[in-house]
Amino acid sequence: MKKLIIQFFKFLLISGTGWLIDTTIYTILTVILKYNVIFSNILSSIPAITFVFFVSTRKIFLTKRQQEVVGFL
Repeated sequence: MKKLIIQFFKFLLISGTGWLIDTTIYTILTVILKYNVIFSNILSSIPAITFVFFVSTRKIFLTKRQQEVVGFL
């Protein structure tokens, strides 16, 4: 149970970072560069989602094989 809670908080931190990336890029595109809101939303979502996906799959959620290797060490 402790491992599950740790995974949850790690994912929460990474998701929060993704949200900050999304919000920052969106604000830059809409406020500073005066892009269309829909276009800015799409452009800001792509790097945020990509960041969360790659970091969470590599750092939080281990495959069965990775768990065996970690358990071995």
